[in-house]
Amino acid sequence: ADWEGSVGDGSGQTFAQYAVSEAREYLESILTVRAFARENGVELDAEELKSLEPEEMAKAFIAEGETVEDFYKRLEDEAHMSFDTYRAMREASLLYGKTVGLRDFDLTEVERSKDYLLEGHVDYEFRTTVVRGLHTAESLCAAARLAEECQPDFIDINWGCPAKKIAGKNAGSGMLQYPDQLVEITRQVVRSVSLPVTVKTRIGYNDASRIIVELAKRLQEAGIRAIAIHGRTKTQMYKGEADWSLINAVKNDPEIEIPVIGNGDITSAETAMQRLADCPLDGIMIGRGAIGNPWIFARCRAMLEGKPLPPKPDLAERARICEAHLRSAAALKGERTGMLEMRKHYKPYFKGLLNIKEQKIKMLTSDDIQEVLDILQEMQQTSPEK
Repeated sequence: ADWEGSVGDGSGQTFAQYAVSEAREYLESILTVRAFARENGVELDAEELKSLEPEEMAKAFIAEGETVEDFYKRLEDEAHMSFDTYRAMREASLLYGKTVGLRDFDLTEVERSKDYLLEGHVDYEFRTTVVRGLHTAESLCAAARLAEECQPDFIDINWGCPAKKIAGKNAGSGMLQYPDQLVEITRQVVRSVSLPVTVKTRIGYNDASRIIVELAKRLQEAGIRAIAIHGRTKTQMYKGEADWSLINAVKNDPEIEIPVIGNGDITSAETAMQRLADCPLDGIMIGRGAIGNPWIFARCRAMLEGKPLPPKPDLAERARICEAHLRSAAALKGERTGMLEMRKHYKPYFKGLLNIKEQKIKMLTSDDIQEVLDILQEMQQTSPEK
């Protein structure tokens, strides 16, 4: 494989450099490595992936003796929440009732982050800036003050991300090992800006430290205005089931006065309504349940307002939104990267629909964006068996 060939996007990167940098950024981007190799007629096995520099990247992601197929299956189960702030996915979700605009704020991308926040072409009801990937009071306060210049409605500190690249440096949910520091840093961020500050976190670092009830009270005392809780520990990642009993315990604690938002395993409007029936939470946060399913927001809103549920989308509607998602991804990332990133979305978009296996295979293997668009447009003219 011509790994030393130029990507051709003006960056000067080789395919190998691009693939490795992407893989370090997101677990899902290992699929990009494999795709690059396949395009050059090479099928990479686990040992070959391990040989890519930097070695730490491969060792962190591939278990000893793990086959490539096992590895990709594990990715499906363990992939972190990059899609939650994936702009093209957000824009697709916006069409179906999602009204909060999220943007991760990274000090290494200050100008790009600020430019995005200042764009006015999307009509969100309100906007928040999510500060993540930082773990010192100095860096978080600096990021918060920079974000404040963009005039979001509030700033959210993400103490919940379990991804190794974040939690491994004691940022995100890695800071749950050090609750005293977490609370003090949060207190300093609150004091450093005039905007409301909220927190997103998990129920604890591991099963031996499910500290969320006490932590929520301490964060409230530090000045946060709301808390969103994912019902798993850091070490669980996304395995097992979310523990909503601890989320409910926070809400029901008589000392808690701030809004409490629950998150974890919300894959349908019916599930969301059941969680609200179990406990009078102030809100439900939906993450992975929106992948390939942006309609979940409109269905939740209808149930909350006592209106008839919108019909479940047929093949034509799914293809229409998938096409819009693909076009947005290509416009934002370039056709090549946009197409590769979209491959992980095709399966959930068309889950449960019969008689389209051939089309899905073509979309997953095609390197021609027009071919994929033609398939999606053809789907919009048909009605599948369900």
